[in-house]
Amino acid sequence: MSSKQHTAGNEVPIPNTDLSILDWGSHAVYVYDTTNNTEIQEKASNAADELGSLHGSIEDGDGNYAGLLAEFAFSEVFNAARSPTYEYDCLRGGFTIDIKTKRRTVAPKPHYEASIADYNTEQNADVYYFTSYNTQTGVIYFLGHLLTDEYYQKAVFHEKGEKDSDNGFRFKADCYNLRYDELNQVAVELFYE
Repeated sequence: MSSKQHTAGNEVPIPNTDLSILDWGSHAVYVYDTTNNTEIQEKASNAADELGSLHGSIEDGDGNYAGLLAEFAFSEVFNAARSPTYEYDCLRGGFTIDIKTKRRTVAPKPHYEASIADYNTEQNADVYYFTSYNTQTGVIYFLGHLLTDEYYQKAVFHEKGEKDSDNGFRFKADCYNLRYDELNQVAVELFYE
């Protein structure tokens, strides 16, 4: 489906899937509604309870459910093998993929940013894949990906306590940030393999 078939900001369902496309103009975001998928909700809830606090988590484990839900959804949508380790979360096409998830109460926007804490930079993954989980709607947004080396080349470093000039947020940890619209998007064809 071409982004020219609908206007920027509109969400268009993909036939025969639980997915839709949110058009950001030059960048498409894939949207997955988890509210009807009790299986991955239960898997994520059980795994989050078992996991506890993660080393390197900016939220000290408070975001475990959202992160695990995104991992299970990614695995299902992209037909990726879950391989949860400290280093990465999934395997697909010979690549190790670390899923990075932010919880939100609103839909993400192109100028919002992906973040990786400075103490998480030693993970041995080939690809970072970024998602957002809307805690109000149960929707996961598949925002895009980059090879790990490319992410650090493009990202901007921020120190803990520094104030973000765009939104006033104070950084909770030293981290590397990059706007979502600077990520590589995924071709819709991947969903049909």
